[in-house]
Amino acid sequence: SSLRARFKNYTVMKVYLKDFITDSLLLYYKNKHPHVNLLSQVQKVHILLVKGQYTEAVRILKKTLVQSRKLELFTIERYLLRIWAEINHHRLTHPDAIIEFQQQYANNLKQNLVYETDLSEWELRSTEWLAKVRGLDMFDKPQPDVNVNSMQKLDTLGIRSEIKKLNCLSYLHLLRKEINEKHRVNKQLLDLSEKFKREGDQSYNNVYIRNNYISCLLDLNQFTDTIRQSDEMIKSESKFGYYEHLAFPKAILFKLDAYYHLGKFKEGLDLVYEVEKKMQQISDSLGDYTAWKEFCFFKHTFLFVNRRYRECWIDMQSVDLKTLQKNYPPEYADYSLLALMLQYEMNNFGTLKNMVTKTAQNFNKTGITDETYLQLVAFFKAVKPEYAKPLAEKTVTTLDAYYKKTGLQPRRCFALVGYTQWLKAVSQQKYLEDLL
Repeated sequence: SSLRARFKNYTVMKVYLKDFITDSLLLYYKNKHPHVNLLSQVQKVHILLVKGQYTEAVRILKKTLVQSRKLELFTIERYLLRIWAEINHHRLTHPDAIIEFQQQYANNLKQNLVYETDLSEWELRSTEWLAKVRGLDMFDKPQPDVNVNSMQKLDTLGIRSEIKKLNCLSYLHLLRKEINEKHRVNKQLLDLSEKFKREGDQSYNNVYIRNNYISCLLDLNQFTDTIRQSDEMIKSESKFGYYEHLAFPKAILFKLDAYYHLGKFKEGLDLVYEVEKKMQQISDSLGDYTAWKEFCFFKHTFLFVNRRYRECWIDMQSVDLKTLQKNYPPEYADYSLLALMLQYEMNNFGTLKNMVTKTAQNFNKTGITDETYLQLVAFFKAVKPEYAKPLAEKTVTTLDAYYKKTGLQPRRCFALVGYTQWLKAVSQQKYLEDLL
């Protein structure tokens, strides 16, 4: 508002500044990003044609055609072929030369159409199966009727098509809950995409491919490899700087997950402090706080496990619980119970009693009826220092029986700290980290 008052033509100046910065970035990336470079060559062709420099325009056009085929950008290749045809329409005069070019043009268009159609079909298949796995829940049963062989038999004509085919196979194995096969396919997918980046399109975005591969490593409990691949993900994207804003948050979350499961709680907390500022900056620049929200889950978990209770409590005051209560009830419930666990660990039983009453009311208002949450609320309502141990044991027994009866996995705070693990630590009068 102060800028609007200070500058009369603020809106116009803002648009001008944005265009100026964008044009400057185009110049900067002209020789750094292969797609920007390719399109700049197309611009050169048009400028040369306007100036009547047909020979030079054709020379650059032929060079650009080779580049577009290497990048497997078939739409741009077809666009360039039509420009070449338009040039020859004006330049060629001898019938034999025209017929020769017409045959060459027809062959080029036919081949281009075959490759473009093949890629489009695989992109559509990949998107179709992506939609089927996106809503998949970890508790969903395997789908053995999904036919992997029928997909495996289909041919591909280019590297981009082969990548999409491997994507499809990865999704099929995911639906069948075949973790080892999914890992194998994703390793092939990563190797192929990296080869394409080296030999074809260095700007190819394979962050999601690395993401899926590292997810497989986590599923297979290969936590050391998870850390190594996460570091490689950051290194790979920071080299060119194309998609670091996507790779960095994902890699950090993977590393934190691996550190937790390896029991490296101090290292995890050190990493949190090391990257916190950059994670916040990336979230602010993208306007997407999904990764930041998950980052905070890890931060508060590591603070809790490292017995930094006061620091964890203070930092949690910045969490927007009302938004979580409205949009993410399970995560709201986890934060609510973590707050109660913190008060217990800090021996603030007076505050704990006041908080648990309000928490129970909010759970009822929000419709949170999960047995784990309700049992924890009952524990905190009844707990007193002198008989915390037997009450914790009783609550663990009740929850174990519930999980056995229902076949459900034990509920974990932010999918990390098991609530029964914490209760066992209370009953055994041990530190939580000794039981994880």
